[in-house]
Amino acid sequence: MVAAVNPTRRQVPFFPAASSSQLRFATFLLCALFVPLIPALAAAPSSSTTADAYIVTLHPGADSGKVAKEFKLKPRHIYRHALNGFAVSLDAKVVKKLKNDKRVLAVERDGKVELCSQTIPTGIQRMGLTNFPVARINGLDDRINVDVAVLDGGIQTNHPDLNVVQAVGFADPGLNGDDWHGHGTAMAGIIGALDNDFGVVGVAPGVRLWSVQVITPIQAHWANVLAGLDYIATNANEIEVVNVSIGGGAERIPYVACRQAFSNVVNLGVVIVAGAGNNAVDIFGFDEIPGTEDDELPAALPEVMTVSAMNPTNDTVWQGSNFAFVPKSPSYVNSLGQGLDVTAPGVNTLSTHLGGGYASGSGTSDATAHVTGLVALYIAANGRAHSAQDVYRIRQAIVDSAQPQSQWRVTDSDEDGNPEPLAVASSIWLPQPILGPKATVNGFELGFTTVPRHVYTLQFTSSLSASNGWTSLGSTNGTGALATLIDPAVEATRFYRLLRTPFVPLPATNTYEWNFAAGNLSAALGNGVLEYADATTSNLTTFAVTDGTNVPHIGIQPASYMAVPQMPGSESGYRVSLPASGPNGGGLYLNQYTIIQDVLLPSPRDWTALFNTDPNNGNTAEFYVDANGQLTLPHQYPAWEHRGFIPTDTWARFAFVADLRAYCCGGPGSIRFFVDGTQIYDSDHTEAFRDGPFSISLKGLKPGDLRLFNDGTNPGYTHPLLVSAWAFVDRAMTTNEIAALGGPKASGIFTEGP
Repeated sequence: MVAAVNPTRRQVPFFPAASSSQLRFATFLLCALFVPLIPALAAAPSSSTTADAYIVTLHPGADSGKVAKEFKLKPRHIYRHALNGFAVSLDAKVVKKLKNDKRVLAVERDGKVELCSQTIPTGIQRMGLTNFPVARINGLDDRINVDVAVLDGGIQTNHPDLNVVQAVGFADPGLNGDDWHGHGTAMAGIIGALDNDFGVVGVAPGVRLWSVQVITPIQAHWANVLAGLDYIATNANEIEVVNVSIGGGAERIPYVACRQAFSNVVNLGVVIVAGAGNNAVDIFGFDEIPGTEDDELPAALPEVMTVSAMNPTNDTVWQGSNFAFVPKSPSYVNSLGQGLDVTAPGVNTLSTHLGGGYASGSGTSDATAHVTGLVALYIAANGRAHSAQDVYRIRQAIVDSAQPQSQWRVTDSDEDGNPEPLAVASSIWLPQPILGPKATVNGFELGFTTVPRHVYTLQFTSSLSASNGWTSLGSTNGTGALATLIDPAVEATRFYRLLRTPFVPLPATNTYEWNFAAGNLSAALGNGVLEYADATTSNLTTFAVTDGTNVPHIGIQPASYMAVPQMPGSESGYRVSLPASGPNGGGLYLNQYTIIQDVLLPSPRDWTALFNTDPNNGNTAEFYVDANGQLTLPHQYPAWEHRGFIPTDTWARFAFVADLRAYCCGGPGSIRFFVDGTQIYDSDHTEAFRDGPFSISLKGLKPGDLRLFNDGTNPGYTHPLLVSAWAFVDRAMTTNEIAALGGPKASGIFTEGP
């Protein structure tokens, strides 16, 4: 074994602010570097006694200190170079006096400064990660539970978009693992940049990053690399994946020592992912023979997963990437790329950089980081490796689920003739449940293993004939542990199946939900307000839990619900306010939104109002079930559009998706609605125009943004119904997202997530 070098090691604090010396070097994309220069105060109604935050700008030559003293002000900041003035809290009377002072150019309210919105890099999209449940990219900081070491020139340990948990240095000078070049920070961002509302997002958002620094400005030797590997081996009980985007070939490589060190780390169950290199040469050197001293290391080592680069914007193999004419020896993985396991996006990749900033780069290093993140996702779903055989199994799984070049390469750009496939996220990775059925005194019990971020639904049928349907008995969320579902009725003629579907995480926008578990109108999610439109509605509304007899359970699970009465007049019903939401879709109103509701329509069937977006509660923007059981909305009013069929006395999930971007009567807008995840209507765009009837006026003529369960102009159209959950999202959810939500569940819509 290589002798251990005593490293400089420290625990990294969680997101400390970047120092001024670090910020000086931020000459790249600086979106996330903007921070408030002046503390922004929450706006409040102005009055003569309420002080708000203002910026006072003076004419050139005016004495800011003198002005502040005359008005008895205490500025928080005084500006003398970029402008002449100060920041201060003022009440309305002083504001008026200052505006009348000839020395004052302007008096303006202060406001909040926001970070730039998060960008999803092209490589993330090309690898199919945006909708992959294990990655759960949704704008929420829900971190992947895997440890990844980056063997490189360090990572900026206080970058606000990275979760760096350890930093260690093995090369002089003592930088303690802090990046000096930018390369390691870029790799870290591709692997695991946080899923938040700024910067970029990584393949495996929020993984715990270990900075293992082996290269500095004055020292870049294999001895340092070996010391770094020794450190990784010492911590192999925690570190699960290593990203290695360094290399060397043909000159002064300690091949034996390197081969032994990398092999021993893999033997401990650590997956090592390495870049093929950027010289457009064979990784096995000019002799094209594996295991000789001109090999490109560590890419040529059989124990290492080796990655080439492709361009995700035009689906070609990157011409600077190294290649391999022959397989590794021994070959632990079978790939069409021979000595290369897979390829991955590696051209113009936007990632984190020094100074808390962002920059784009190209090369097999970027491709390697993409695959390292993908391996972390595989481990998150299946568990870590504990031996070399486990490592090779993980590598083979990534290769087997990759996309063949024949399905994506647009030109004959892979010059070595060995078409390594494109690494992508795949549901094939997810382990199949191991079922353990048994009969108990409580009924038929089915135990099974689960995968996080998935929903498992137990169903039964009395016959396997094609015409016989399946009935759901209940669902549970995957946690990675064992789960159990029970059928209380034991019948010898029943057949069972277990369905696994991805769980849709909360959208990365404002989401509101009510599930009535508290027996009132309080929100279960978000700060939305649901209120009675009048006292009559309040007096007639009741709350209960399904009993399975008079009111059916949802599946076999009891569910809380609100019993909506028949409305006696046009002023009755319920109002919904959405305080966190604002205009979208390019207009003055809320033009992009989704409404989801789990309801039961009791027999006999009749006209049943669901919601109305008209502030006057008129009938030009209402969504309801007609007397024939069809979902209905106005269409080129006064015509109407009817779709689907809603049975009575059973629970169903309705979803209404509005994308009202068209500028009147055409364009990209649409209205779609769904029943139990299946789309039954997509408008022809004629009624889906911006700021039109179905847009939500956030400052309507009456309190509340939405009216529920009442037709104001036709009180007779109201009909009693039961509601177990009602949710609003201020964006247009996709068809796949709605399909993944499926039908109603006793626990709610979004509030059931693991």
